[in-house]
Amino acid sequence: MRLLFAFLLISSFAVAQQNNQKIAYQYYVNGEHEKAIVLYKDLMDERFSVAYFFPYFQSLISVEDYKSAELLAKKVARKYPNSLNYQLQVGVAQLKAGDTKKSEKTFKKVTSKVDGNRSQAINLANTFNRYSLLIFKCTPDSTKSG
Repeated sequence: MRLLFAFLLISSFAVAQQNNQKIAYQYYVNGEHEKAIVLYKDLMDERFSVAYFFPYFQSLISVEDYKSAELLAKKVARKYPNSLNYQLQVGVAQLKAGDTKKSEKTFKKVTSKVDGNRSQAINLANTFNRYSLLIFKCTPDSTKSG
């Protein structure tokens, strides 16, 4: 009997969490970012999942809560240190907050870790593109005219 009760309780918790995830995503899609943030925060507190990261992060950026977006990105970047994309999101939040020096430092740190892996470079380029960020490297020769 206890086992059945525990199973039912766990099942109902999983269903409720899945419903909250769907509702949060629907809020995000509809542009109701404040409502999405509340649900995503609860979801992340209950059970961390990278599936929540992007819509949660985007919602925080949309409501201009850059500090929370940066903290979220840092938390995920610490959890997945080999994924440069999350580290790049830290720089995005810093840039959106107006801290260009800090964001440039973060972007340089991230781009210096690119190891030539094609999918890694594509993922980072897509993230830069998503936020309309252009990063390029000038060499002394490229600035000369002629």
